[in-house]
Amino acid sequence: MRVALLNLRYSPNLGDVLICECLEYGVRQAVPGLDVLQLDITGRRDFAVGSARRLAALAVLQRLPQVLRQRIARAVLGRSLRRTLPYWNEALATVDGAVLGGGHLLADADLNFPLKVAAIFGAVASAGLPAAVYAVGVSDNWSRAGQALFRGALTGVDLRHAAVRDEYSRAVWQKRLCPAGIRPAGLARDPGLLAAACYGAPPRAPAATQRLGLCLSHPVALRYHADGPMPAPAAMTAWFVALAHGFAARGFAIEVFATGSPEDEAYLDEAMPQLLAGAPAGAAITRVPRFAGAAAMAGRIATFDLVVAHRLHACVAAYAYGVPHIGFTWDIKMRSFFDSVDRGHFLCEAVTMPVDAVLQRADEAMRTGIDAPARDAVVAAAKADIAALLRNLLPAPAPPT
Repeated sequence: MRVALLNLRYSPNLGDVLICECLEYGVRQAVPGLDVLQLDITGRRDFAVGSARRLAALAVLQRLPQVLRQRIARAVLGRSLRRTLPYWNEALATVDGAVLGGGHLLADADLNFPLKVAAIFGAVASAGLPAAVYAVGVSDNWSRAGQALFRGALTGVDLRHAAVRDEYSRAVWQKRLCPAGIRPAGLARDPGLLAAACYGAPPRAPAATQRLGLCLSHPVALRYHADGPMPAPAAMTAWFVALAHGFAARGFAIEVFATGSPEDEAYLDEAMPQLLAGAPAGAAITRVPRFAGAAAMAGRIATFDLVVAHRLHACVAAYAYGVPHIGFTWDIKMRSFFDSVDRGHFLCEAVTMPVDAVLQRADEAMRTGIDAPARDAVVAAAKADIAALLRNLLPAPAPPT
């Protein structure tokens, strides 16, 4: 048997790739011998670094009225998805079921995901396949057009299983989709929690200096996707410079990294001179080159003594490896994940929270560590959730004759 995973497999954001690889790992572990096909819902068929020009496009889109942004998305993205449809149709003819997930896929930023989900689930419906939605995040930011696209996509398929990754997402699903007759959603752990099992743990040599992984994201990109107002880019950069210098003064060796998006990598190039200027004497602040893949990113995160990040899956990977971490709020998915693993206390507000308070919170995170039995239970639940998905999606094996 063969199952298709519909996701962001070839995203330049390695957090998305980590989700896809961990979900495939979990599926193969749950049903040995099951074949897996990954289809990127953007239409990508291989990895590409991407273009930093996307940042300029986001900045322009933010200044346009919603109706015009949606019109542009329908024209540009719709044309791209139509070109991909024959490839999807051919690929889906070879599988026995299709799973949309994981990742934050039920969100509406200028119809981006509504158009993609409607297109790929339209192909799934045409193929007559059983379908599932699994471990997705759901935002309550849907436009009227976006809601119509999501509802049409989910009512058009034979939906055998639905699970979202947190209680907030489930509440939005119930509110937005159940009135259209779509089945209620259960809960499923983020597949990224299987990172340590999927990639293994790299060897760690004892070190005299504690190592901090500082994961930065471009403020403009954060503002485009944020649930609420965000600080000005200059203020955010200045605050992170002060935070890095505070950690350096405490003796940390700081490794600055991004999760691969071209705008985030460009921001690191832009921010590094400011991070180095005025740093305490003897400070060790280095920029990590873009990771070759999700496995390399996860392996590096596993070697840190502390991770401080805006990006969700830097924190998810840190939790999977038992690395203490501090996250910064910018949308509901950060809060939802931290709450789901009882670490809400270690989610902070960048810029508005004093640097000294974050440093104290980091001291506490390192002192208390990650509770190993609790983490083991979370990882076991993530594996069990995938097994339940496959039981509901795929036909039961024929009894022996």
